Amino acid sequence: MSQGEPFFYKRYGQGVPMLLLHAGIADGRMWQPQIDSWSQAYHLIVPDLRGFGRSPIPNRSFSYHQDLVGLLK
Repeated sequence: MSQGEPFFYKRYGQGVPMLLLHAGIADGRMWQPQIDSWSQAYHLIVPDLRGFGRSPIPNRSFSYHQDLVGLLK
């Protein structure tokens, strides 16, 4: 990650990549009901954005946008 310390994410399946972003009051676990079926056709990338779920918020400035760009690279 270009933002320094890593944040939590999981990958599932193979195929065309699909980035699953959680709602502002949730974390990546909100996608659990879809993961089993969708991972049969897609390479799912499921992050917890910084400050949500299993990704702590850092004590410095950061960019969700840059985090996601780094994750996709």
